[in-house]
Amino acid sequence: MIESAELGVKVIYGMEAYFVDDTARAVYGESSEPIDGEFVVFDIETTGLSPLNCRITEIGAVLVSGGEIKDRFSTFVDPECPIPEEITKLTSITDEMVAGAPKSAEAVRSFLEFAGGRLLVAHNANFDISFIRYAAERCGLQFTNPYL
Repeated sequence: MIESAELGVKVIYGMEAYFVDDTARAVYGESSEPIDGEFVVFDIETTGLSPLNCRITEIGAVLVSGGEIKDRFSTFVDPECPIPEEITKLTSITDEMVAGAPKSAEAVRSFLEFAGGRLLVAHNANFDISFIRYAAERCGLQFTNPYL
């Protein structure tokens, strides 16, 4: 058994401690706008977990300025493939709901026009941004928004 002194650690009985990575980034990209200025809070729904072989089925967003919602954006997206049953159970989005909706290129273009160059904020930003970025690349759109 390794003694705590060998590790350079003093055991304090009755104490519980955790290591936290306080160097992890929260904001990605660059912007000259202040973080308390205008920003867009958004969420997407998808047909699965991989932006490489799954597609967006819904994009919803609000423009926040001065702490108030100033505008809203919402669209279903035709993924051009059947929505898996497990995903329908999870999101309640059906094939019928996305039938006739804009295709990915049009929906992402509209979303990026709504967002402008503003900071994007999302609960699971890395996941959501990966789908937006990949969809933008597939249809030749530039995507450079900073995100949190």
